Amino acid sequence: MKGIVSCCVLVTILVIAADVHAYRTEREQLRQVIAELNDTLLTQERLLALKEQEFLDLKQYYQQKLSRETSIDVMHTYSLKFHEEINSKTSEIATLKNSLNELQSELMVMSQLEAQNEEQQRQLEQLQFTVQAQLLEQGKLRQSDGLKLDQVEKLTISLGALQVEKGVLSENLLEALRTLKNMEQEVHRLHRQYAEMCSECEDAKLQLELEKIELAKLRQESSLKESALSEKLKNYADECLRLEKAMVKAGAKLDFQSTQAEILQEQLIKMDQKKEQVQENCQNQSTQTEADDPNLIQRIEVLEKHLAEVNAQKRQTVSLLQKLLQQQDAKIKSTSEMEADWRQLLEALQATQQMEQDMRLQLQQKTVELDRLSQAKDQENRLELELLKETFQENLQIHSVDSINIQRLQNHVKGLLEEREQRTRQEHKAVDCLRSLVQVLEMETGRKLHSAKSWPQLAKFLRKELRNGRLYQRKAEELPEIKLKLAEVTGMHEQDLVKIKMLEKTLVAERARFEASDSGKSTASTTPLEPAHEVANLIDDYKKLVQQTAKETGRPRNSFILDLIERSQRCQPNLCQLSEGVAACRSDMLQLNMLLAAAASGPVQEREVMPSLMEELRAVSEHS
Repeated sequence: MKGIVSCCVLVTILVIAADVHAYRTEREQLRQVIAELNDTLLTQERLLALKEQEFLDLKQYYQQKLSRETSIDVMHTYSLKFHEEINSKTSEIATLKNSLNELQSELMVMSQLEAQNEEQQRQLEQLQFTVQAQLLEQGKLRQSDGLKLDQVEKLTISLGALQVEKGVLSENLLEALRTLKNMEQEVHRLHRQYAEMCSECEDAKLQLELEKIELAKLRQESSLKESALSEKLKNYADECLRLEKAMVKAGAKLDFQSTQAEILQEQLIKMDQKKEQVQENCQNQSTQTEADDPNLIQRIEVLEKHLAEVNAQKRQTVSLLQKLLQQQDAKIKSTSEMEADWRQLLEALQATQQMEQDMRLQLQQKTVELDRLSQAKDQENRLELELLKETFQENLQIHSVDSINIQRLQNHVKGLLEEREQRTRQEHKAVDCLRSLVQVLEMETGRKLHSAKSWPQLAKFLRKELRNGRLYQRKAEELPEIKLKLAEVTGMHEQDLVKIKMLEKTLVAERARFEASDSGKSTASTTPLEPAHEVANLIDDYKKLVQQTAKETGRPRNSFILDLIERSQRCQPNLCQLSEGVAACRSDMLQLNMLLAAAASGPVQEREVMPSLMEELRAVSEHS
């Protein structure tokens, strides 16, 4: 029986090792697929930008042509050509956008598969470790079976000593119980200390919040002071500019007055010369000098007064300029003092911020130290309790083994019965290990294993799972080719849709311009409203094809893709609803992204019940 169990365990180890290797290869393949998907995503984005640029260039080209032409027939032919080319360009852009969304969804799915694969590999490694531990335990059990025969001979000799040791062990047991009670009291005391430290931490947090509030108040006050100081500084600057202008004006006025004083001095000199000439001619012209002398003297006095006034005004302007310079120096000094005060305030604020950061770091360090101390103390207490429990259990086991050996020596039949009971206990351990392994496999696979009641059945089941994993790996290798085919089919369809949507806008502009003219008003009743009828037929055929493949493959109907088809029918070319079509298309893209995200984050059971959009499109491509 033991040989069969060991063989089964070896088989399970080999199977688990193979599964680990398979999961590692699968993880590498998933990483390669994710890298390829990222590359294709970048290429799709670049292609989309190029297509949009081509569309804009084409639109500009045809608008230039239509603006040059004056003939209605030529404009009509240009509009038809423009309609066809815009059809192709818009369908290409729509194809690229849809393929881009599909690549994003596939990338999300692949990343989830990679995470699941890593989780499964980790579980398998854990299983391998547990099975190896079970093998080591079985080897130890075999060694213990060989040692038991030697122990039976030694037990006859040590029987008397065991009876003496029995009393000692009972005393040790009582002492261990007392120490266990003391340790429990110590644990309760440590818990109380931990609660007190938690309360202190809460108080420190409250104090930190209060300091934060005070710091916010200080910041607000400093901002107010800063705004007031900046306002004062601005006023001082304006006043300085005004004083500089006044100084310039006063200097100009001073220069003018100095020039006038020089002119007056020259006039005084001339008047003195004239006075001397008058005195010389006084004898000859007495009557004329008697009339002119008072006028000259009066004029000289007036000029002297004027000169004195000019000099006084000059001194006043100089004193005023000196006062202005003193005021300007005082204001500059006050602004420098205010700047120094502001710098001191800024340094104080920086110091408070640094203190706040230091306090936060200290609080964090204290909390980390408290957590570490509490964890270390709890771990030490747990280890001590476990050691005490192990010693207690070992003592109990030794006591039970001694009693069993004594009974075996007294009666060989009872010994055989006890040996059978030991074998049954070993079998129960093996069964428990099998059950635990089966439970882990059930958690990993998500289904119950009713048939795995022994190690051979479990090995058979693991081989079957290995074959299924290899089959899934082959399918994953075939997945890129299917994606390429699907991208081609969906690209052609979406290109047509995008071309139609972009051509409708230009057709509406042409129709509005044509109807605004006289010829357009005369032929308005004969123009058709819906130029593109083939798109609706194409969408109906696509919808019928999806429904037919769903019936043939036995899959449930996917309401997501049918809703998308109905919304695309509502967004087909309709000249009366072009403005609504663009908004509906944007909302459809947003809803599609939301649905893809919801489908990617949903549970596994919902994915099994409701197929995804990619599965439906794969089924359509396979059927076509």
